Amino acid sequence: MRFFVDHNLSPTLTGTVSPMHPDHDFRCARDEQLMAEHDIPLFTKLTQRGFDAIITRDGNQLVDPDEKQALVNSGLHWLGISPAKGKGLLGIALDSAAITVGLTMVLPDLERHQSAVRFRAIPHQRDQRVKHIDLRAKNG
Repeated sequence: MRFFVDHNLSPTLTGTVSPMHPDHDFRCARDEQLMAEHDIPLFTKLTQRGFDAIITRDGNQLVDPDEKQALVNSGLHWLGISPAKGKGLLGIALDSAAITVGLTMVLPDLERHQSAVRFRAIPHQRDQRVKHIDLRAKNG
């Protein structure tokens, strides 16, 4: 499948997600020179360029009736990412993890029918993700 990473996500995601899903093609808005494209014409252009899905943070595409209808008409899958929970490298890592895990779970479904899927954010609080162990501490 061909996945388009929308302009509202980091273009570096293509490089972090691709190795985990080597049978699929990931391109970003910058690569496709579609940074300033409005959503409705964007869906048509993506279909014309052979894309199967858009990965985006733009939830309005499912809320606005005209955008939703254009999405349905395009045949594209819509894969949404929850709002950013971190900035910089942390944000890219969290988005990358959400996409990688989410795609692993839904790829078989995408083969069957057009879908809209929201990938939930990965827990991002330090205590949710990391447990420090003091290797110098003596066991009592």
